[in-house]
Amino acid sequence: MNVKSKAKSIGIVEGKNAPMVQVVFDVNGQDMKWLGSLADGRAREITADALIVLEFTSLNDICNGRGINFDKVVNLTIENEEYNGKVYPKIKWINEENKKEVLAASEAITKVRGIGLDALIMSRRVFNKAPTSAAPQEVLPF
Repeated sequence: MNVKSKAKSIGIVEGKNAPMVQVVFDVNGQDMKWLGSLADGRAREITADALIVLEFTSLNDICNGRGINFDKVVNLTIENEEYNGKVYPKIKWINEENKKEVLAASEAITKVRGIGLDALIMSRRVFNKAPTSAAPQEVLPF
């Protein structure tokens, strides 16, 4: 199920293996929590993507209950998940309400400054040995 909503609050909570970002949304008049892991790996990347959608400003702001755009409407994907023999609705994904035009370079830099995207990409290239996007050395005939 997909639902449009705005965040009501944000903070850092203790997780089983690492701290987590907790965002509370109003879903049909009820509070619903989304938890994003800050543990190394893919889970942290998913958390970063969700925070970008929420227009993340800084970790310091999140620790002080700010740090995202509380006026922004986002699209939540909610799926049922079983836990201890019971089924509960869970926010699985936070996405843009609608696709947007690509930002001008200066605006994009302002919005993403401080999230460490350059460092994340560089570390993923080094540790995952991901190929670079360099142009091929020879011209291909097709």
